[in-house]
Amino acid sequence: MKKRIKASLCIGSLLLNFPLVSYAGCHASITNNSSQNWEVFFDNRPAISGQGNVYFTNALNCVESVNGPCVIKPGQSFLISYTTDYGNAGGSAYLTSSASYPYPQMILSYDSPGIGSKNSSSCVLFSFVTVSGNVGKVDYGSHLNGGITFSDN
Repeated sequence: MKKRIKASLCIGSLLLNFPLVSYAGCHASITNNSSQNWEVFFDNRPAISGQGNVYFTNALNCVESVNGPCVIKPGQSFLISYTTDYGNAGGSAYLTSSASYPYPQMILSYDSPGIGSKNSSSCVLFSFVTVSGNVGKVDYGSHLNGGITFSDN
C-alpha cells in the first residue's frame, strides 16, 4: 500500500511539473521573397545551448513538423513556434538554398534566455555562424523577433 501511494505521489508530481519543462515561448514567421526554394532546419542538440523545439505551424513541405527540415517555396510564408526548456530556447538554424549545386548554406545560432520572462523583450536572437556560397539576402535581424526573410540579392 505504501509503495502504491509513493508511486502515485511521484507520478502526480511529474505530471504537475511537466508543463514547466517545455512550453510555447513565442511565435515568428519565415518568409521567402526570393526566386528559389529554401530548406530550413532547426537543430536543438548543440552541446552548449540546445534547448526547446521549433514547430512549423502551417508549412506544407516538411519532413518533420518539429524542427524540420521544411522547404519554403518562393512567395510562401509560414509560422513557427519556439518552445522552451525551463524558459530557454537555443540551437542552430540551417538555411540551405536550392539555387544550384553545391547548395549555398547559412548557419545561424539562436538563443533566448528567459522567453516569457519580464526581462525578455524579444523572441529569439540569431547570430551569424558561417556561410558557404551565395545565399542572396537573408534577414534575421532582431526587428523580425525570431523570424527569417529570404530575398534575392
